[in-house]
Amino acid sequence: NYNFQLSLEFHHDLITMVIMLIRILIKIIILALCPLILPSTSFAQVAPHLIPPTIRTVKSDLTGLERLRFLTTVDFRPFNYLDKNSQLAGYNVNLASAICNELKLTHICEIEAVSWDELSQKLKNGGGEAIIAGLVADQETRQDFLFSHIYFRLPARFITLKNNLDIKIDNKTLQSKTVGVIADSAHAYLLLRLYPEVKHKSYKTRNEAFGALEAMEIDLLFDDGVALGNWLTSTQAADCCGFVGEAFIAPNILSNTLSIAVANTQPNLLFAINDALTKLEQKGVLDELYLRYFPAGLY
Repeated sequence: NYNFQLSLEFHHDLITMVIMLIRILIKIIILALCPLILPSTSFAQVAPHLIPPTIRTVKSDLTGLERLRFLTTVDFRPFNYLDKNSQLAGYNVNLASAICNELKLTHICEIEAVSWDELSQKLKNGGGEAIIAGLVADQETRQDFLFSHIYFRLPARFITLKNNLDIKIDNKTLQSKTVGVIADSAHAYLLLRLYPEVKHKSYKTRNEAFGALEAMEIDLLFDDGVALGNWLTSTQAADCCGFVGEAFIAPNILSNTLSIAVANTQPNLLFAINDALTKLEQKGVLDELYLRYFPAGLY
């Protein structure tokens, strides 16, 4: 039964991968873009649906599971952070709760915040059952963990002053503009892949870059969409600026996907979490979370 479930999961993952590749190829043909850099076509009011509606889930037996503890951090706003009452809050916190509710496991569900450096070791030592904190699924982490369906992608975005929101983001227009980036960042590299001839100016910190934009030392700033969105809605920004152009997804350049990690000895738990994520997307719960935490849009 265990081998059969793994076989089904592999088959479903293969189908999912094929569907995603077909979608990517269509976008490349239509938009004539580099195959590694794809603009999102989602609107601000709609969360991008990352779990194919046709995917079939594998039922799993969690009988005997005595605890479902999610591990997270407090430094990844608006996904996981401490609110004004020092209570754990955020998209990931609410998603963990929704998963527990969908699996009818609220009576054994917990969520604990630890430092980023403690996350992986604590899960490996049995101090939790799942990580929901933005741990990247790469060759190293896959040695110890299994990863769920991707439930969120973090796009790269441009922002500019409110009176410049009519700027068209293309090679011709950007040749006469100066774009700010964070020095030595993946987003700085992505900008030059997208627009090799653009004039850019590097800053050591985001606060320096934000100040440069407000002082009109630069015309645009290109960086992580979530970090930019947090600033745009802050009192520091004072409603000075806004997103302009499309959102860019570059999976081969940016570590920009969110999924849930479980120990590689817990395939049944992974199947259950995937089943819950699929149902939550179908029920519109992921849309509700997106609108709650990104009311101004992100894509």
